[in-house]
Amino acid sequence: MKLHSLDHPLYWYKYNVSGSIEILDAYISDVEQQVDKSTANFKANSEEVVIEGVYKDEPPTCITVYKGLNGGSWDLNAIFLEYFPNLQRRSALITLFAFFEHELNKLCALFQATEKYQLSLKDVAGVGIARARTYLSKVALVDLTDPPKPWSDIKNIQALRNLVVHADGRLPQDGQTDRSALHKYIENNELLTGDREVVLRAGYLKYSLTCFDEYFTQIDKAIHQRYNG
Repeated sequence: MKLHSLDHPLYWYKYNVSGSIEILDAYISDVEQQVDKSTANFKANSEEVVIEGVYKDEPPTCITVYKGLNGGSWDLNAIFLEYFPNLQRRSALITLFAFFEHELNKLCALFQATEKYQLSLKDVAGVGIARARTYLSKVALVDLTDPPKPWSDIKNIQALRNLVVHADGRLPQDGQTDRSALHKYIENNELLTGDREVVLRAGYLKYSLTCFDEYFTQIDKAIHQRYNG
């Protein structure tokens, strides 16, 4: 049996990625705990305040007040129970996807160094995760054809991440590119909702990390087949 150094692609998942997955899983749990704590604080500490009418015959008005904001000017339920939690989850999704892309790029560089390839990742056409996938399959000769599902799931996550980064999560409307595909993806995923702006529900971050890990394990299996047959 041929021995390899620990910076060999064979050990990429075992000694690098798997530990990062565990850390990010804890990170997601922490994000969701923060969301739960914030929403619980709003429900427990928002106050109902009676505002007397300005005129004699004007009845008093009851409004909700929380952290200096009042329900007469703002929809506090929408802000503290949907907008803020969604903002936290969207930020976490960007972090998770950056990790996924970084690990793919790092693996490409690892293959180049190990196999002494002349071609680097930047020499391959394309951008982002699609370019890394091309490098791994065409240059590093890693068979990524089976099964196809993790990659298709990840492409949907990427489309959602791009929507958050480039359009503040606002969904394309009638006549705009990719409207039907994005709306269909959201409608078919119980962890997502929204018609004009996408809302990430509890569980979507875990789902995304699971998709990334499934794809990483698929790559790891293909790497072992490449070297060990």
